[in-house]
Amino acid sequence: YTDSTGNPNPKPLDYRTYFYPWIDNPEYTLPGELSEKTADELKIIEVAKRIYGVNVTDGQLMWRRWKMTELKKSQEGVGLTADQLFKQEYPLTVQEAFQSGAGSVFDQSKVGELVAVDPLDTNKLLLEFEQNKTPPETIERFKLLAHKEIWFWEMPDPAKKYIIGVDPSDGEGADYGVIDVWDRDSLVQVAQFYGKARPDELAEITAEMGKFYNNAFVGVENNMLSTILFLSKIYDNYYFTNKIDEKTLKRTKKIGWSTNTKTRDVMIDDFVIAFDEEILTIRSKITIKEMKVFVKKESGKREHADGKHDDALFAGFIALQMRKFDRPRVRVFEQKPF
Repeated sequence: YTDSTGNPNPKPLDYRTYFYPWIDNPEYTLPGELSEKTADELKIIEVAKRIYGVNVTDGQLMWRRWKMTELKKSQEGVGLTADQLFKQEYPLTVQEAFQSGAGSVFDQSKVGELVAVDPLDTNKLLLEFEQNKTPPETIERFKLLAHKEIWFWEMPDPAKKYIIGVDPSDGEGADYGVIDVWDRDSLVQVAQFYGKARPDELAEITAEMGKFYNNAFVGVENNMLSTILFLSKIYDNYYFTNKIDEKTLKRTKKIGWSTNTKTRDVMIDDFVIAFDEEILTIRSKITIKEMKVFVKKESGKREHADGKHDDALFAGFIALQMRKFDRPRVRVFEQKPF
C-alpha cells in the first residue's frame, strides 16, 4: 500500500479516491443506432471525450434512455426527473456522484462550468473615484459599503437600471443576510453582501446599495418583517402590494415580498429557466456554491441540502422577480377572496 503521495506505509487516515463512470461498464449498452441525439446526450459525448478520452456509442446512449425510463417507473411520486434519477444511480463524473441523493435542481454539468469572479479591488476603485472627481456624496457612500465588505463586480452605470433582492436574517442564527444586486435588463450580477447583520443594519446597507445603484428597485422578503419595516423608513423604492377589502373597500399596504406556496415555485422556476437558457451572468462564488447543493427533496420541496444554505440563492430569486414590477414602477393590488 502507498499513501496519497505515493509513499509506502500509509497513515491510518490516508486514502485514495477511485471513481468509475457508468460508461466504463461494458454491460451498459444495447444494440442499434440513434437517428438523432438530444442536447443532454451530446453533452455526455463531449464530457466523456474531454475528461476520459472515450467515445460514447449509440448503444450506450440507448441503454441510458431505457434505464431512465425504468428508474422513473420505479420512483413514482418522488418528484425527481428521469435525468436526475439516472445521475443519482449512474454518475458520469465525480461531481454527479457526490451530488445529494435527493436530486439537484440545477443542471450540475452547467453549474460545474460556472467560474466565480473575484470582486473588484475597492482600494483601486476609490483611487479612480478620487481621480475622476466623483461627487463627495458618492465617494462616502462607496466607502461605507466597502467597509461592510460588499463584493462589487461592476460600478453603477448612470444609463442602467438595477434590481435588488434581499433575504434577511436576525443576525444571530444559522442563516445569513444577503443583498443581491443585478443589472435589470442584462441580468448580470453586479454586487452582493453576504453576512450576519441585524435587521436594522441590513436595512441600512440595503438602502445605501439601492441609492448607490441608481435608486434600484428593492424586494425584501417579509418573513422577518423588521428588515422591511426599517427599510421603509429610510428608502422609498421598494416592492409592496395594496390589499383591498371587497366589503369595506379599505386599502391596506403590505410591504415586502412574500415567499409562500403561490410565489415560491414561480420564483425558483424563473431563475432555473433563465439559468438553463444561459441568460444569467452569475459571478458570486457563494451563489454558485449554493446552486450545487440546492436539491429537490423526496417530498418534492426544493431547498438546500441538509446542513447547507440557500440564502444567496433566494436573494437572487427575489431580485429576478423585481424585474417584473419595475417597468415602470408600479403598485400591485390584491383583492380579498370571496
